[in-house]
Amino acid sequence: MIIAIDGPAGSGKSTIAKMLAKRLGFRYLDTGAMYRALTWKAIQKGVNLEDENALCRLMDETTIEFQGKDENLNVFVDGNNVAKEIRLPAITNNIHYISNKPGVRQRMVKLQQKLAAAGNTVAEGRDMGTVVFQNAERKFFLDADIEERAKRRYAEFKPSHKEVFYADVIKDIETRDMRDTTRNNSPLVKGSDAIYINTTKLTIEEVFNMDRDILKEYNVNLADIEKEVEAIMGGEDNKKKMESTCYDSIQNFEIGSVLKGRILSSIGDNVVIDCGYKSEGMIPKFEFDDPSEIEIGEEIEVLLEAVEDDSGLIKLSKRKADRIRGWERVIAKYKEGDIITGRVTRKIKGGLLVDMGVPIFLPASQIDVKPPGDIAQYIGQEVTCRILKIDEARQNIVVSRRKLIEEERDKKKKELLSEIEVGQIRKGVVKNIADFGAFIDLGGLDGLLHITDMSWGRISHPSELLAIDDEVEVTILGIDKEKEKVALGLKQKSENTWLHIEEKYPVGSRVKGQVVNIMSYGAFVKLEMGIEGLVHISEMSWTRRINHPSEMVAIGDMVEVVVLKIDKEKEEISLSMKQTEVNPWTVIEEKYPAGTKIKGRVRNLTNYGAFIEIEEGVDGLLHISDMSWAKKVGHPSEIVKKGDKIEAIVLSVDREKKRVALGLKQLSDDPWTKEIPDKFKVGDVVKGKVTKLTNFGAFLELGKGIEGLLHISEFSNEKVTNPADVVNIDDELEVRVIRIEPDARKIGLSLKKMSDSSGAESQQQSSGEGSDTSEKEASAADA
Repeated sequence: MIIAIDGPAGSGKSTIAKMLAKRLGFRYLDTGAMYRALTWKAIQKGVNLEDENALCRLMDETTIEFQGKDENLNVFVDGNNVAKEIRLPAITNNIHYISNKPGVRQRMVKLQQKLAAAGNTVAEGRDMGTVVFQNAERKFFLDADIEERAKRRYAEFKPSHKEVFYADVIKDIETRDMRDTTRNNSPLVKGSDAIYINTTKLTIEEVFNMDRDILKEYNVNLADIEKEVEAIMGGEDNKKKMESTCYDSIQNFEIGSVLKGRILSSIGDNVVIDCGYKSEGMIPKFEFDDPSEIEIGEEIEVLLEAVEDDSGLIKLSKRKADRIRGWERVIAKYKEGDIITGRVTRKIKGGLLVDMGVPIFLPASQIDVKPPGDIAQYIGQEVTCRILKIDEARQNIVVSRRKLIEEERDKKKKELLSEIEVGQIRKGVVKNIADFGAFIDLGGLDGLLHITDMSWGRISHPSELLAIDDEVEVTILGIDKEKEKVALGLKQKSENTWLHIEEKYPVGSRVKGQVVNIMSYGAFVKLEMGIEGLVHISEMSWTRRINHPSEMVAIGDMVEVVVLKIDKEKEEISLSMKQTEVNPWTVIEEKYPAGTKIKGRVRNLTNYGAFIEIEEGVDGLLHISDMSWAKKVGHPSEIVKKGDKIEAIVLSVDREKKRVALGLKQLSDDPWTKEIPDKFKVGDVVKGKVTKLTNFGAFLELGKGIEGLLHISEFSNEKVTNPADVVNIDDELEVRVIRIEPDARKIGLSLKKMSDSSGAESQQQSSGEGSDTSEKEASAADA
């Protein structure tokens, strides 16, 4: 048989269930203890209480058992008795995470049903009759007014704790009622077939009279049960005494007070504290300076913030208590204007927090004389500051590090101005760099080192010589004590190197230097510190056509140069790179006389010819008129391509103008002297391929390098306005030779005269009617 008892906390279901099980000889099943047991193990194992899957796996591998009876009933988890541990506030505070998980509840219900199946059982809980044991033979739903339930719970807790507050117990019950009745999984409700019993004003006898059939069946003595329950619940005198005790405890309790507390245990991320006024409270471990040094039994001071938090627990804070005690010590020791030292702990909005027993505020504007880039760099450092303001009401202290720095600098500035003189050499530290110079801290006062006083040579920016925090020696050039300004010099420490420049670098001498800057017009070469010369772009190569100096040199290159000119007043030196080599054009005529056959690479093409690289830096021009004897060349690409390696003949050399004329057709005999007159006669019918179309006709290739013109007037007896209407490129045609002019290097062709029976007749016709026009247009095309 199974008896299921439901009801809210403090309704008496646990007391009634235990007594009923004892008198009936049934097993008592504490289902709430089972959820507490799993909560305890989850916290011990560090399982995330929000992770349902992890909790289900934990449930599957956990063994929960009960041993003993009634008030001596113990709960065992994996063989360990945890009856006391599962009643700690940390378990009460977190059990709802476990009981709200559907997967966990399903497993727990199966376990409860398995335990109850072993024999007669009285099971009490918030869903025994509605979910776990829906088919129980007897179902009861016990209830009571909240004040009555709080008194019963108070009486239950009082013997095992130093101090319990009645108000806390009421708050705890209200919170649990809200949570139990509104949860999604198995909420606390009365089953439709359960017997409702309000126990607020009922005696134990009256409760049991609700179902005497059970008692009669098992021969239970109601009088004995009533006496036993009354002993537990207490009589009227006991209730009045309890209420008085609760009221007195609440009256003696003061929120905001600093209390002595003792560490009871460490659970998860929290520490359980017994503070004497409260049964227990919890403090997060992060409030301790070093959580690894937490010791059970250690006494600490804590601040009581509230009687209870949202979970019904006492709300304590160690960190706030430490701050109060620290504040008291600071107020007793320091006043505004005093100097203090502390360690920067963290960055907050507007500045830094400094720890000197209590957190004090260091505004970002008060950290240094100049605004720091990232104030987080001070975290972990010890800083010395002056107290600007103490606000006792708000427990706030504002300090300034900048104030101390300014005071120290003012002191040093006065000392410096009293002893500094023009001409002195002083040590300083570079504090800032601008385009026009650098500011040097001389110890209390910053002096300006202008870029023009940094080096005898040319520099583009001060950063080429100096970096922030560099220690340098400078010469005092000028002092304005009223405006507190000092002019400094760096180059004045050494002699001007330009004084003896002509002796050191005479014109015509060869020297080596490093390329330090490149401009569009040339490159600057450093000969020594402070001495630079310019290699103009025109002085970089004898033969190469240079568009930009970067084609020849790069910054950092070491080069050999010749000194061309020195202007001491302007501090300028003209240098040459090409003068270190022999000018190839001085020997070009001897090396490549006219008629010399050369091999070269086509470097570039233009409309009028091709440039052939004869050797490094020496090009020759192959004009289109020197590419073919017989073919009319409109563009060099018809004969050669860029990158081709070809042979050519040197036609002429002009050393002054640095020009070499080359010829390609001169490699072979002129075909017009013999080959063409012998091969072609007026009147002959020949075959040719159309290679080019113009507005006045078509050019036909008659053989290698031999072309003839088919004038538009010779296409047909009918008028033709566009040659492309009659023929296309690559068409092969049979045409008649109507004219041969060796002096003009032209061959005239005709398509319309192919039907003539006599070549002589054709010649006469062409000579008389159309020859003049053809000649003029062909000549115009040649031009």
